[in-house]
Amino acid sequence: MSMTLSKHHLLLSLGVIGGLAALLINNYFVGHRLAFAQMILWTVLVFGIVAIQADKSLWRPRQLCVALALMVLHIIGLMSFANQFPLDNMLVGFAGMGIEVAVLIFLYVRIGQTVDPKGPYGLTEAEIRERRIKHDR
Repeated sequence: MSMTLSKHHLLLSLGVIGGLAALLINNYFVGHRLAFAQMILWTVLVFGIVAIQADKSLWRPRQLCVALALMVLHIIGLMSFANQFPLDNMLVGFAGMGIEVAVLIFLYVRIGQTVDPKGPYGLTEAEIRERRIKHDR
């Protein structure tokens, strides 16, 4: 029997595992270790969700480079906000993750369209019209 998981099931599984991991992290770590564990959990969950949503496009080298560049920016951002960790309430962390995932997916798609116009996301209709107008001139 072949079992395939939909994105919905994968996201639900990641959310449950992330929630359980957050509970364990908050119960077993303190101080700097708690802060470091929270930052690792944040990164794994954010890019797990992005990877599930981006799916097959990550097999394209240009799209993968965009995703890796966004991951580097994420890590630099976390390092600059390291003094805000450990979070007193992981609900704030999960809300922040949701916002960051939305921004990262938007950036991934838009930058991916720019660097790989023949890629999975292609050009927008407005960009196609603009290129036709420039080409016809």
